[in-house]
Amino acid sequence: RWSELVYYAEDTLLGGTYEETLNRTTRGFGATARFRPTVLTTFELLTERFEERFSLSPGRDADNVRIMPGVMFAPRALINGHARVGVRHLNPLDETVLPEFKGLVSDFGLSYTLFGATTIGLNQTRDVRYSYEAAESYYVDTGFGVRIRRALGRAFGVVVLGDRHA
Repeated sequence: RWSELVYYAEDTLLGGTYEETLNRTTRGFGATARFRPTVLTTFELLTERFEERFSLSPGRDADNVRIMPGVMFAPRALINGHARVGVRHLNPLDETVLPEFKGLVSDFGLSYTLFGATTIGLNQTRDVRYSYEAAESYYVDTGFGVRIRRALGRAFGVVVLGDRHA
């Protein structure tokens, strides 16, 4: 896996630019082991090892490991979607600039369909996100969401959704 996040230099904020605090390259690898005891349920173990390098803020550079066991439910299951809970270790290359993080991370996306026409979904995430503020390099983002979809025919429906991140 390889990704690069780039902001424009003219996007400024107090004390610097997005380019200085958020531009980074992520390189790494991951593997997922799966066990399918039934046609509707799959257990999995997701493991990732990746490094994040900030070209203009090398004090934010870090190596990461994420391990997340979970379960996936097929679309035909009574409850469908996925649920993963695990740990992440963010190991900074310079601990005087960036503090170490070892903690719980999660990713849920589960839904249930009532009477074939109304689907209620819940989602939740918890992981480290990088901040644009130089003084607070990262934060733990915890998000919760609800989605309700009501089918009003074969090709038409109404969706109501809401998310909250803290």
